[in-house]
Amino acid sequence: MTEKRAYYRHCLQRPLTLVFDGGERIDATTRDVSMDGLFVECRLENHEAWAARRGQVSIPFRDRIRTFDFEVVRVLSDGVGLQITNHLGMFGRILVEGVFGEVF
Repeated sequence: MTEKRAYYRHCLQRPLTLVFDGGERIDATTRDVSMDGLFVECRLENHEAWAARRGQVSIPFRDRIRTFDFEVVRVLSDGVGLQITNHLGMFGRILVEGVFGEVF
């Protein structure tokens, strides 16, 4: 089977909060991150209803909070895959510094 992922995934566990359009907040923990998204572990009811939902995630970076838009692109029983839909350059920078500098 061929791997379809565009980017390498790096295992990284950090707490964060997802804020979905409409204001619903979900506490989550990252499982892995890549240059264009992340998979987060979280408890969800009615898993199918989360597909393609949009929202924002905020990540601390250098004494500031950076906020990124996302779309849910994968739904599993233990979490969701999120694709970042804006500011990919900044997200990549945070990822690189987080992985190698533990600031994420």
